[in-house]
Amino acid sequence: MCAGSLALATIGPLEGIQAILRRMNGTMDTRLECLRFVLRGAILRQSLGVMGVVGTLLNVINQGDVWLRGEALDLPKILLTFAVPFCVATFGAWSALVSQLPEEPNR
Repeated sequence: MCAGSLALATIGPLEGIQAILRRMNGTMDTRLECLRFVLRGAILRQSLGVMGVVGTLLNVINQGDVWLRGEALDLPKILLTFAVPFCVATFGAWSALVSQLPEEPNR
């Protein structure tokens, strides 16, 4: 792991990113470490917050009329509508972190 899961749990997100970047060499393993980093702590909480706010708004837009008519809601559609903003927010955090990696040689 990049700096140890216990160590990352006790430091802020900026210090964790800096710790990761100090050890980066542009390998796929490093990209996986970045993914592990964004799926915990403050970045995960931020992605979950985006999921809650944006997912709720999109569900109201997409299925509000069905709900107001008292008809059955489409559960898979509801779940997918929450999953998309979570994935977008998490991917954005991951790609921002990966963009700070040193360039790989031979690319």
